[in-house]
Amino acid sequence: MDTFARTSRRQFLYGAGCIAAGCSAPAPQQTDQPTQTAVRPTTIGLIADPHHGLAPDADKRLGAFMAEVTDRKPDFIMQLGDFCHPARAVKSAASFLRTFEAFPGPRYHVVGNHDLDLARSKREVLDGWGVKEAFYSFEHGGFHFAVLDCNFVKKADGRITDWASGDRYENRIHPDQLDWLAADLAGTKLPTVLVSHQGFGPKGEGGVVPNADDIRAVIDAANARPGGSRVVLCLHGHNHLDRARVVSGVHFVELNSASYLWVGEKYGRMAPYQESLFAFLTLDPRGTIRLSGRASAFSDPTPKERGYPDADQVTARITDRELTFTPPQAG
Repeated sequence: MDTFARTSRRQFLYGAGCIAAGCSAPAPQQTDQPTQTAVRPTTIGLIADPHHGLAPDADKRLGAFMAEVTDRKPDFIMQLGDFCHPARAVKSAASFLRTFEAFPGPRYHVVGNHDLDLARSKREVLDGWGVKEAFYSFEHGGFHFAVLDCNFVKKADGRITDWASGDRYENRIHPDQLDWLAADLAGTKLPTVLVSHQGFGPKGEGGVVPNADDIRAVIDAANARPGGSRVVLCLHGHNHLDRARVVSGVHFVELNSASYLWVGEKYGRMAPYQESLFAFLTLDPRGTIRLSGRASAFSDPTPKERGYPDADQVTARITDRELTFTPPQAG
């Protein structure tokens, strides 16, 4: 039985309790009215794709992020996947994870495809991180958050199974998880942030999951309900790119890797950034989203010096952004 089959029934029964690494939280308390004025803005520390076990200096890059976290004191921190392999496979992963766990507040994990490269199962990764479920929801500061797991594979016979060795690079969301997401969004009137490793943005854009249209259909249905849009932001990593766009009135923000741009075998595989990239996201339920990102530069040889054909379209930074949304109304 795959991980989804074991976990999804519990989530429908217990309301998808949120579990942060090293600490647990109760099932989210749904509210009858959106909170817009009584709650101060929430700040979140974000890091994506450090690739411990692949990027040679991932420890240093996570350390730079955690040092900034200590200075800024966000409400919680979150890693967006491709974080680290199981300690069984890469012994130093235990130390890497302890660095992240040193934050005294809530810490949230998103499962990335490369987190599973050396794992016996998805469950092994979740247990190593101290996380009960790969997808879950929680509320903080007048916002609802839903974390998704897009690491499933459609087999030739139509079965949907967990992503595993031999099934790589075909990432999708399980149909039952779509049902869970629809029910989860129906249960909140708060502005909602969807967080995933892989993206589900515009059709034809590289790096989106094959059933992205199905995910956006759930979002569109939730946002068409009386009272205004529920989903206001979709946040992901995976592609090691710095991008933002609006799809059907929803902000899609893609967070660059902490470590490098993948340029492919022909151009030397990894084009490292000189410094670690990460960001701090500030959410105000009255209608503002502010992203404060870090800028760096490519180490030599740069993508352009390597002859990488898209060198003019990539960057070693996470761009600062200020976005707005209309808060959902009670109804």
